Amino acid sequence: MSRHYMIVLVRKSITLFVALLLILSFGVARGQSRYEHWQKGRPFTIGAMFYDYHEYPEARGPDAQIPAPSGAFPDMELVRRAGLNLISDVSHSNGGHQDYPGVSSMQAGGGSFMILGAGWAGKGASTALGSFQKHVKMFADDPRWSGFCGVQLADEPHHNPKDPERYRPQRDWLVETYPHLLTTFCEDLSQYQHWTHEHNVIQSDGIIFQWYPYHTNSGDMIEIDQSMYAMMLRASEFCRDRKIGFFIAREATHTHKGESVYRVATYSALAHGVKGFIDFNWDSMAKRESVQSNPANATSYAVYIDGGEQATPVLNKLARINREVANLGPALLKLRHVRTYQMDVASRLTWAGPLYHFSDSDQLRTGGLRSLAPKDLPIGVPIHLMVGFFRDDQDEEYFMVVNKNNSRLLKVNDAHLVQGVTMTFAPSVGAIERLNRETGQVERLELAEDHTYTFPLPAGTGDLFKYASSKPFVGQAAPVDKAQ
Repeated sequence: MSRHYMIVLVRKSITLFVALLLILSFGVARGQSRYEHWQKGRPFTIGAMFYDYHEYPEARGPDAQIPAPSGAFPDMELVRRAGLNLISDVSHSNGGHQDYPGVSSMQAGGGSFMILGAGWAGKGASTALGSFQKHVKMFADDPRWSGFCGVQLADEPHHNPKDPERYRPQRDWLVETYPHLLTTFCEDLSQYQHWTHEHNVIQSDGIIFQWYPYHTNSGDMIEIDQSMYAMMLRASEFCRDRKIGFFIAREATHTHKGESVYRVATYSALAHGVKGFIDFNWDSMAKRESVQSNPANATSYAVYIDGGEQATPVLNKLARINREVANLGPALLKLRHVRTYQMDVASRLTWAGPLYHFSDSDQLRTGGLRSLAPKDLPIGVPIHLMVGFFRDDQDEEYFMVVNKNNSRLLKVNDAHLVQGVTMTFAPSVGAIERLNRETGQVERLELAEDHTYTFPLPAGTGDLFKYASSKPFVGQAAPVDKAQ
C-alpha cells in the first residue's frame, strides 16, 4: 500500500472517529433524539414570542455591551414575574432589524432565548442559506450570547408548498455546524394534513403548534370545538412517535376574561403530553391608544406605554398558571403520554381524528383507575372532564384529571365552576400520590373504604396523580408528604 493511500485512510479514520464522537456526545447512539438530548438538564419550557415593532426605541445591538440599556425590551422584571424561562425573538421577520431587544434582555437577565432563522434572500445576504448562516453566526459565534439555545426555521410553512425544501438546507447546516441548537418550526394545529410532509422534509427537532382553541375552527363558539382535542391528541402522538419536541403556543387575547379560559388551554395541553409553551405573544399587538384607554384590550403579557412596558391582565392570570406548570414540569418532562380520554364526549371519529371516552377498553391502561364521576356538581354546570394517561421509564402509570369547565363556556365566575371529582380505584389500590401543583410537593392520599377518593378541581385546572408504590414520583427528589 502506498504512503498516499495510507495517509488517506488515516484521515478517513480520524474523520470517522470524530464523527462517531459527535454522535455519541449528542446521545444518538443511546437512542436519544436531538430534542431529547437538548431537553436533558433543562426546565420545562415556559416562554413567549417577542416582536420588536418599529415604534419601539432602538435597543442594544450585538456589538455593544450585553447589559440591557434603559428601555430595552422585554422588561426582565416582568418576564420573571410572568414565570417565563425563554424568549423566542422573532423580530427579524418584522422589518429586518439588526438589533434584538428580546435577546439582549434575556441574555442580560441570565435567561435562554431562541431566534427566528430569517433565512430568505435579501436579509443580509444574496441567498436564503447565506442570510440564514450570517444571522445564526452573529449569535452562535459570540460567547456573549451564551443564552442562545435554538432557532425557529419557519412560521406556518403550509402557506407555501415549496417552503419545506427551502428550510431543509438551513436545518442541515445548523445541525452540522452548531449541533447543540434546537431546530423548530411553528404550525397551525389544524393543518394536520401538512405535518408529515413538512417534518419529513425539514427534519426539525420540534414543532410549535398554535393552540388557539377559540380562534382555530371554533372562533364563534361558546365551547371549545371537541375536534380540537382530537387534533391535540393527533399532535401528541405525532411528536411522541418521532421523538421530537411537542411545544404549544398559547393564545393571549383580550376576549378571554376569566383565568379559567387560560387554565383550560394550559391543562388540556398538559394532559396531552405537551413538553413546553412558547406563547403568542409577549408584547401587545393592540393599538397603543386602545390599550391606554382600557388595559383589558391587551392581547399579550405586556404592553409598551409611555416609554416602558407594563403588565397586562393577561400576565397576572398566566403568571399564576405558569408557576403551577413549573412545579409540575420536572415530572411531566419524564413522562410518556399514552392517551387522553373524555368523560363528556362519546368515542367517535371527528374530522380531526378520533376522540376516546373513558369507558373505552383499549388495553393501554392498567385498570387501576376504574371510573370518574362528578361530586355535588352545581345546577347547570355540565360534566366536563378529561383524563390523560402517562408512563414513566419504570412503567409506572400516571394520570392527569382536568376540569374543562371555564368562564367563557358558562359566563359565570370561576369560583362557581369548581368541580368535585370522585375517583374509584381497583381493590388492589390502597393509596395514591398527587404532585401538588401549588407547592411542587408529592402528597400521599389514602383511599376511602370503598376505594374512592374525592377532591375539588378548579375550573380549567388539572391534577397529576400516580398509584402509591415503592417507586418514587418521577422527577421528584422531595419526600412524600401526608395530605391533610
